[in-house]
Amino acid sequence: MAKKDISKAKSMIEQFMGDFDPEPEATEDTPETTRHEESPASIDPAPAWETRAAETENVVHQLNIDELHPFPEHPFKLYADDQLADMIESIVQFGVMTPIHVRLRIAGGYEILAGHNRTEAARRAGLTTIPALIFDMDDDEAIVWMIDSNLRQREKQLASELAFAYKMKLAVLSRQGARTSSLVGTKLRSDELIAEQAGIAKNTLHRYIALTNLIEPLLRRVDNETIKLYPAVSLSSLTAEQQQQLYAFLGDHKPISMKEADELKRLNQAGELTHPAILRVMAGVASSGGGKIRLDRDQLSPYLPTQMNDDEVLAYIIQALDAFRRQAER
Repeated sequence: MAKKDISKAKSMIEQFMGDFDPEPEATEDTPETTRHEESPASIDPAPAWETRAAETENVVHQLNIDELHPFPEHPFKLYADDQLADMIESIVQFGVMTPIHVRLRIAGGYEILAGHNRTEAARRAGLTTIPALIFDMDDDEAIVWMIDSNLRQREKQLASELAFAYKMKLAVLSRQGARTSSLVGTKLRSDELIAEQAGIAKNTLHRYIALTNLIEPLLRRVDNETIKLYPAVSLSSLTAEQQQQLYAFLGDHKPISMKEADELKRLNQAGELTHPAILRVMAGVASSGGGKIRLDRDQLSPYLPTQMNDDEVLAYIIQALDAFRRQAER
């Protein structure tokens, strides 16, 4: 089958599956919280919003697309390029096969809980209405529904998507209280529950959440996998200004090692992470290294922009040497 045909088929399947989430088959490795083997006395009653959802799940409404609004701070990126084009083509041929999920907005119209991509594709396909199921949920219930449905549907999530999704869900469950939450019916800590549901360690969960402290250019590099998770977590402890200075040196392609990231974090914690220090670490110059090199400022002045202080001169020299080295390596 041609690659284009496979892509179209996947788009049709995504449309058809929508938010279908069958009960997973129990295995020896299935967490106890998902196998439903507890005694009846230990099972908390179903959350109220699940009952309300069940009462309306078979009522499909045709909603005006212009009345639909994206979920506030929706952490998942919309389809683009071929992925979006394939979904548009599928909708042109077959229509929207699975209703989107929405809730009423206080300000009017409807807020999308699940189906942002279907809605955008339908809009671009020229549709004016879209099938939808309307649910009655408060803000916290809606956040959990939105996050869980997107995590189930998508084959692969970007690191930034997981970071903000986990952060949003943790905030909700922490507000509800780990032992009294009507949303989750569990006696686990909030972070333990989310980690268990995601199939990751609790420490890994917090590493992802730490990524939300990265500036956008560095977070984009984590998504592109040109900066790995562990170095990125160390960089997340730097201030936004320090991260901007680092990105000015790294750009979109220059690598950074775990050792370099940890050294930047160490210097920051010691209150010693100046701009020149960032450049020294990235240039491989040890902060406690050997002999010093003295340079005559008068000799350098023909090569330097005017009105630079000593720190700026050092940064300029290191950047120039780095550019020279990269040019020589070509």
